[in-house]
This record gives sequence, C-alpha cells and structure tokens, in this order.
Amino acid sequence: MRLLVWQWGRRGAGPKFAVELATALCRLPGVECTLSLSSGAEILSGPRPPRCDLPVVTYSGIFELAMRVLTAPAIVAGLVRRLRPLRLDVAICAMPGPLDMLLVVALRRLGAKILVIVHDADAHPGDGVPGLMWLQRRLARMSDGLVTLSQATAARLRQQGLPRGGRPILVLSHPPFHFGPVPAPPFRHGGGARLLFFGRLLAYKGLDLLAGAWPLLDAASSAEIRVVGQGPEDEALATLRTLPGVTVENRWVAEDEI
Repeated sequence: MRLLVWQWGRRGAGPKFAVELATALCRLPGVECTLSLSSGAEILSGPRPPRCDLPVVTYSGIFELAMRVLTAPAIVAGLVRRLRPLRLDVAICAMPGPLDMLLVVALRRLGAKILVIVHDADAHPGDGVPGLMWLQRRLARMSDGLVTLSQATAARLRQQGLPRGGRPILVLSHPPFHFGPVPAPPFRHGGGARLLFFGRLLAYKGLDLLAGAWPLLDAASSAEIRVVGQGPEDEALATLRTLPGVTVENRWVAEDEI
C-alpha cells in the first residue's frame, strides 16, 4: 500500500505529529509512506531534521497565503505532476490547515482515498485562526473517512453531520511524542515536587484554576511549578507570577529546545 502523510503547518505540534505518524506507518510490512511538510516547517531546520519526501512551499504570512489562494489552479496542477509517479492509494491529513483543499483537489484527480485526522471538532476559547473550523468541516465532507483521538470528538463530529454518506470514523488514542531519552524518575533530585505546564497559554487551558488552586495546596510551600508557552498576557498569568515557587515564561519554544 502506498500512503501519503501531509501536514503543512510551520510550527507547533502539527508537523511533529505528521513525522511521528509517517515514521510509524513506514515500519508496517507492505507499506510505502511518503511524508509531505511545509518547506518552512520549523522541524526541518532543527539539528536532527526528519526526512521529508515532498516539501511544499506554503506561506509565512497573510500576504503569501493570499497569493497561494490566488494561484490555486497552478499549484494544484503542480501537485498533480509531483504526486502522479507515487501512485498513491491513501492520503492522510495529519492535522488540518488552511491550504489542504488544494492538495485534496489534486488527490481527487489522481483517485487516491483521503483520511483526515480531526483533533478538535470545535475551536478552543482563545484560538485565533479565523475560518479554520469552517475549512476543517469542508475538508471532512470531502474525505473518505475521519480519524479522531477521542470518543468525545467523534461524537461531536457526528452531531455536526460529519462525515457525509455514512463514511466511517476511526477512533484511536494519541501516543506520546518521542523527544529523546526518557528523563530520570520523579524526585531523583532529592527535593520538593517540580511541576511543568507546557503548551499554549490560552483560556481553555485552565491557568486561572491553577492560579486559584496553588495557594490552597500544602505542597506549594516546598514545590516549584514552571509555566512555559506562548499566549496573550492576561490576569491569570499576572496572578501566577505573584505566587511563591511559580515562574512564567511567555514565549515560543523552538522544536529543538523541547
């Protein structure tokens, strides 16, 4: 079976998820897997870049995104030329993004089946990508099947009438990412508890609950918590910065630093 895994985001978990998925699929007997990433993906510029079989020029800002949309017919024709020699059976979208419809049109011309992995059926509070859920639903309607990482997301997609025509939803679990050697067991350092929050600093993450709960814990007097990620400055972060044992680093963490 000949597979394509694609994810055309530039930063964050999307490209990493695609790399891990393609790596795992390549280990299966009888499977040939091609990986397509944005040529500007941060993961490709790190010290240990993965193999990317089909790099695609995407965009680095709203102007370049608009130009890609305006030149869509030429981009689709180019994708068809590059993909035809692969004779793909199935293409898997590892995480939806703004330009995926261009590839879907090319794949349809080539007769490949399309699966879309849906991580969230609705936008999170604080997410700032306008129109992404609308694009995701269009992508889901054009797919031959959907994959989710929880029963809750699958149930919500069915409420939205997705996918169309009785096509299947496959529910899997999200395995841990591989970032290198496993760290030492907890408390090997011989001190108090050390906790880490790592990810986007957005409202739905519950940082306001952490700020309210931390002073109530007896362990807070000897424990440390490190909050690391990127997001808008708000009252929850300001409160966390005033608490003993808490440090907040509001910044983007590059792939090779994780």
